[in-house]
Amino acid sequence: MSLWDPVFIYDSVFALFMMIAMGYFLWKHHPKQISVFVGYRTSYSTKSIDTWNFAHEYCGRLLWKTGWILELIAFIINLHIYGSLDDSVLFVRKILPFMQLGVFVIVIILTEVSLRKKFDKDGEKR
Repeated sequence: MSLWDPVFIYDSVFALFMMIAMGYFLWKHHPKQISVFVGYRTSYSTKSIDTWNFAHEYCGRLLWKTGWILELIAFIINLHIYGSLDDSVLFVRKILPFMQLGVFVIVIILTEVSLRKKFDKDGEKR
């Protein structure tokens, strides 16, 4: 087993099962009541049931879409470095998780901005 094999598997599994699956379940199967244990929990998303539902649907849809995009990017990058020297593989190993983490942060920021645009400070629709 080369060093490349676990890199490809990890990157694909992380993007596919973590982001895509989490996005799908947040989008389609989020908790119907505000929960202190499960779901997209921020001070703004828990203001009302409307903000709760909106945050889950918006964030879930974004995670699902960006998960597929990251899956494609990871696949193309890993396909490109297949058979390369181990230094190239280690470099990609360091870069791809930061890309994925960056996408998570961007999705959270976009969700919070959208919540504030659609709802007032009390959680009522504008």
